[in-house]
Amino acid sequence: MTKRKRRSTRGERAHEKTLGPAQPRPTEGGDHDARRIKPAPAPDPHRGAGATGRTVKEWIGKTPDTPAPPRVKLRVLLTYDRKDYITGQPIRPGDEYEIDHIIAICNGGENRESNLAPVLVATHKEKTRRDRKAKQKADNIIKRDYGMKAPPARKIQGRGFQKTRKQRPAPAKVLPPKPLYEPKEKA
Repeated sequence: MTKRKRRSTRGERAHEKTLGPAQPRPTEGGDHDARRIKPAPAPDPHRGAGATGRTVKEWIGKTPDTPAPPRVKLRVLLTYDRKDYITGQPIRPGDEYEIDHIIAICNGGENRESNLAPVLVATHKEKTRRDRKAKQKADNIIKRDYGMKAPPARKIQGRGFQKTRKQRPAPAKVLPPKPLYEPKEKA
């Protein structure tokens, strides 16, 4: 009896398009070496805790506003080899740096350790500006599509000047100007 080649499912074909061919499945005969998991490499003491596979559970914030504790900040810093993840500049002791969300929470990112990265303060300000601009643009497009965008505000107008009647023409007879002071008489 000859074995027929198993047809791939729709999900496997979609997986192959996006991630490449799937790993071969073990056959019924007991050839399980095709799916063997390789052991993690030995830890390198010079690279820090983030250099090898995870040894602790990933931190996930309870709310989007929950700040990462110092132990998580240290793991994130060591994972990125003490470098700014945007510019690649080294972060030295004494440099001002922050732990940033790679995908901003306002843009759909999660408050978890895998979405955090160290970044220098100046670079972080620029990235935050770009994130807010992208969020504003997305919100404006959604508002426009659903007709929620308010019409452009018109300048508030006052009632203007009061209407006056036509002024009367000046009298025809003009009086001579009064002297500002009277001349002194000579004695």
